[in-house]
Parts: sequence; structure tokens; C-alpha cells
Amino acid sequence: NVSVSGNIWMGSAPAPDDLDLAARRGIERVIDLRSSAEREVAGRATEEFVAACQELGLELLEVEVPEDLSATRNSTVDEVVSLLADHESRTLLLCRDGRRSAVFFALHRIVNEDVSVEDALIEARRCGMAPGEDEAFLLRQSQRLGPRSDS
Repeated sequence: NVSVSGNIWMGSAPAPDDLDLAARRGIERVIDLRSSAEREVAGRATEEFVAACQELGLELLEVEVPEDLSATRNSTVDEVVSLLADHESRTLLLCRDGRRSAVFFALHRIVNEDVSVEDALIEARRCGMAPGEDEAFLLRQSQRLGPRSDS
């Protein structure tokens, strides 16, 4: 279950075979937003995921984002938005179920690409963002960050 926009692909945690397909389609970098608890629960699947990234030559960046987005630190949000500002690398942005990926993709679109909050919300909903707290988090962070002045 993957959505694509430009050089950013987003979705839920893929199986190793899915990573192979992503690499063949030009993915160079993976940003994993799962929490350490989620990675631990996944156990062997996480080990296989990391091994597949290494084997395929994919840069793997693990940025811990709690399932409860309201517990996410502003510095973590800033880090992910900054990583997504790099349009040169085809990137797979993922989390356990895709909803946090959708939220962070929307923040990227607002901050780095000057997309309106309303349009970014529509895209995020289509990509799996949950109503309620996820939307509230997106709105709070978009107000805090605003569009980049250097874009």
C-alpha cells in the first residue's frame, strides 16, 4: 500500500520483497518512522527489513516517531521535514500502518513545497492519515513551521 508524489513514496512497512521492487524502481533511501517498540514487536521482520536495505544498498534512516503523534518532539518533526526537503534522493517514507507517513508527507508538502494546508490535508487523508488527533497534530505543526522562506 504505497502512495507516490514526486521522489517521495510513502506507506506502511514493506516486506523484503517489496523493498527489492522499490530499489528496482529507483528508491535510494528509506526513512523509517516506526517507534523502537514497534520495531521490537516486529522482531524477525525488522531484522529482515534492515538486512534487505543493506543488501540492496538502500540508505536506512530510523527516526523514532511515537504512534501517539501528540508525544512527538518538535525536533523530531523538524528532522523529518528537513530530510524530506532533499528532492534529489528517491525516498521511501514508512511507518507501521502508513498514517504517520501520510502526516509527515503532508508537513513536507506544506513546509517545503508551499502546498496549502487544505490541499495537504486532502492528500494525507487519501494516503491513510487518521481523522482526529492526527489531523490536529498536522494543523498544530503546520502553524508552528509555516512555509519555508527559502523556497
